Amino acid sequence: MTLERFHKCFPVFLTVIIIAIYAQSLGYGLIHYWDNQGYSYIEGNELIKEMSSENLKRIFTESFDNHYHPFTLLSMGFDYMIGGESLIMFRITNLLLYILIALSIYVFVRKLTGSYYAALFVSLFYSVHPFNVESVLWLSERKNLLFVFFLIPALIFYIRYIDTGKKNNIYISAFLFLFSLLSKSQGLPFVGLVFLIDYYRGRKLTVNLITEKLSIILSGLVFLYLMYHFHQPGNFVRTHPDTPMDYFFTGFRNVVFYIVHTIVPLGLSAYYTYPDFGSLVISFWYYPLIVIALVYILYRFQRHNKIFVTGILFFIISLLPLLKFVSIPYGNYIAADRYMILPLIGIGLALWGLIYSFIENHIKIVLGTAAVVFTIYAVLSFSLARQWKDDISFYSGLIDKNPELRSALGNRGRVYMSKGDYEKAVEDFTQLIHIEPEYPNAYLNRGLAYIRSGKPAKAFNDFSSAIELDPANYKAYNNRALLLMSLKQFPNALSDINTAIKINPGFSEAWINKALIEINSGQKDSAISSIEMAVKNGFGNEEIILQLRKQATE
Repeated sequence: MTLERFHKCFPVFLTVIIIAIYAQSLGYGLIHYWDNQGYSYIEGNELIKEMSSENLKRIFTESFDNHYHPFTLLSMGFDYMIGGESLIMFRITNLLLYILIALSIYVFVRKLTGSYYAALFVSLFYSVHPFNVESVLWLSERKNLLFVFFLIPALIFYIRYIDTGKKNNIYISAFLFLFSLLSKSQGLPFVGLVFLIDYYRGRKLTVNLITEKLSIILSGLVFLYLMYHFHQPGNFVRTHPDTPMDYFFTGFRNVVFYIVHTIVPLGLSAYYTYPDFGSLVISFWYYPLIVIALVYILYRFQRHNKIFVTGILFFIISLLPLLKFVSIPYGNYIAADRYMILPLIGIGLALWGLIYSFIENHIKIVLGTAAVVFTIYAVLSFSLARQWKDDISFYSGLIDKNPELRSALGNRGRVYMSKGDYEKAVEDFTQLIHIEPEYPNAYLNRGLAYIRSGKPAKAFNDFSSAIELDPANYKAYNNRALLLMSLKQFPNALSDINTAIKINPGFSEAWINKALIEINSGQKDSAISSIEMAVKNGFGNEEIILQLRKQATE
């Protein structure tokens, strides 16, 4: 096969590889308590169920999940229009977006460098890399795929502008940049990337070079205005050290982390915790030294390798806001695989820059090594994708990598409980209590598992422990009240349910449970009043309401 013919076939080859890795995901479901924690992008999201004028207005004038990303919600709305509540359309769209991103990277690198080999290498490296598994398979992270889907064509049109001088190309680039931002704000480094392309193409920095980008800058400013105007801050509670020096050293740690795990993508996870011990300055003191040493070595030996320098700068520019050199109000995790969806292109370019000089005399060795490495990456991606097939696989994968990850243990316990496997649920909640003995919700959930497995005495002790640790835990009072009712201890049950209501008067479930206790204890007149309070506070199960009203009036 000739080189020209191979490159014509390469898009098909690349598509087949991506499908081979990710087709398994088409039947996957949501990850409960991960896909719908706080905000649910799919389940129960009324904004995507109907593209009405009211919903469209809310999509473009309100933030969602502490983000302003209307295009992301629109894309999910179109999926819902086609496939309804079935997840297959959401999965297909994610897979198609990833294929199109990989193909656009092929075009981008070819136009940037003029090299088919470079385009082949970088796009294949990107397509099979395990760092991208999270972005493809986590449905709630659609925004990650969508912003890159618009951003890479924006870069391509900017290069076309440089090559042709036609202004319409830079205007198209500016619009695509705005579309990227309306998908996720992580597209903002695009402004720096177009200047980086100028550097690679040998364009000198002048006033005209800046003024020609006014449309791009304007797109960024329009988005920033919209984001801050419509942004609604979420309740974000930081759970890790939060001092400027801690963040400074964390940033250097993350530079090393992302580079090392790009080359050797082992131990990747959907969640990376901050260390639990001491100061981050003490924990990460040596990382600035590693980065300084790397910079010196690379500058000493590679400063004239323009494609390598461009790749490294692409990596730094696109990742800089997420390295956590400074505090950002998102996430109590130290790093995230999904953050590499754009910077990975830069690493691919840098690697190509390193091996390019060896190709002419060692082409068989280079191609053979690349084939082996990319095959390993593809196998790792396929294996990592399998961890997303269901709740248990996902949380078990997290726990295997971090046995003391509190959220994973708690969520897996809740999943086991929903499946009726109360013994395993108790095991997870017990392990969570061992790790965090003063965590009230662990006792609360274990108490529920004990109730459902027929162990009321242990359940009572756990609900009482939750209350002792958190006297304002109205759910613990509510659950203990129901337990006491089942033991026919009605005065104590009423005392607990009244305390739950006093703590949270708007908790409609407590009003329903109070009515149930009153009915069982012969206080039917009071039960009628409690039922009305439940309705007033939004209790929506009409069947239960009708049943209790009937019992209260018999």
